[in-house]
Amino acid sequence: MKALMVILTLLFAINQTFSQRIKITCKDKQTLYKSGRVSHEEIFSNPDFQEERKVIDCDYTFDLNERTSKFYSRSLGGVGSTIPITKITQDGNDYILEMIDRGRNDPSLKFHVQVSINTITKEFKFVYYDSVNDMTIAEPTGDIIMRVEEVE
Repeated sequence: MKALMVILTLLFAINQTFSQRIKITCKDKQTLYKSGRVSHEEIFSNPDFQEERKVIDCDYTFDLNERTSKFYSRSLGGVGSTIPITKITQDGNDYILEMIDRGRNDPSLKFHVQVSINTITKEFKFVYYDSVNDMTIAEPTGDIIMRVEEVE
């Protein structure tokens, strides 16, 4: 009986931990490129190539309870998508979300995406691996608006 209570308590605590929705509006971003499949640290500290920062206007909604990631871009003419979050890791105010995205122009392509969010410092960046071109691509954002909502 004690074991059942411990299991139920842990399940309740896990559900409570992820009962949030994080909404982010991005106003600009920069894209970094590095050959091969590399770590976050490597691409951010030593990219092979980086684009100039550019103005964008898009929204991301990460529903940690429903385990979905929604994207909508006004700067791309109203393009949007919803994909499942396959893994959530939380360490205090730091979240790492993992998902598989499909190519916008070729849905047969799959990209392994890892999103990093800090809800206190309001940092948001994502990294994905392009297996067709054997390249890791990172897109740290600059000017963002972040809202964290509790959901039931």
